[in-house]
Amino acid sequence: MKKFKNWFNGLNGNLQMILSFIFVPLAITLALIVLFFGAVIVSVIFDGFNANGGSEEVVTQPDDEPEAQSNDKENEDREDQTNKEKSENTETQNDNEKDENQENQTNHEESKETESSNNDEEVSKKVTKEYSIMGLDIKINDIIIDGKYLDIDITTVNTSDQTLTHYFDQGDIIIKNKQETSNFLMNKGDLGGEIHPGVEKEGLLRYVLPDDTFDDAEEITLRFGNITDENYTSEEFTDTIKLK
Repeated sequence: MKKFKNWFNGLNGNLQMILSFIFVPLAITLALIVLFFGAVIVSVIFDGFNANGGSEEVVTQPDDEPEAQSNDKENEDREDQTNKEKSENTETQNDNEKDENQENQTNHEESKETESSNNDEEVSKKVTKEYSIMGLDIKINDIIIDGKYLDIDITTVNTSDQTLTHYFDQGDIIIKNKQETSNFLMNKGDLGGEIHPGVEKEGLLRYVLPDDTFDDAEEITLRFGNITDENYTSEEFTDTIKLK
């Protein structure tokens, strides 16, 4: 009996040892399995939340798309309006430039007409007149009034056989109610002194008028003094010339 008890106790100890070797790893394995499945479950739940979040984004995205389309539409309308305004401004600017060019062309034509009219008036004041006094041929080539200046262009030719003497550059003119003598510093050519037979002289007499109000003068009187030959015979050169 005592041997049986000892045997039983020894068997029980061995059994406990065996069971400890079996159950401890099994318990660890079960714990690991539980942890693994727990991790899987947590992962599945987390993925489910993510899936729900993505679903919400997918659901809400169609709501944002019309708003984006609306914003695009508004931007397109605004851009179209801006382009339309730019186009209208460009057309307005082109019209203004066209009107300005037409106005400039009109002003240019009017200026040309005015200039032509002024030239016609100036031409109308030019006078060509010829005289022959004691064998001296005298030609008034033109008379020009330009502001305060009056110019007389003269050509003389001695067709006689004697030396003649004259001093046109010391003579006077009478215009309106003013008497003027030529400015010898502004005269050109040789229109004074002796002129021998066959000789031609040409010059310009310049008179400085008191002001520039003589453009409308209708006539001018020339009082250029005497023309004298070698025998001291003389004749005065005087004449009134119509300017208009």
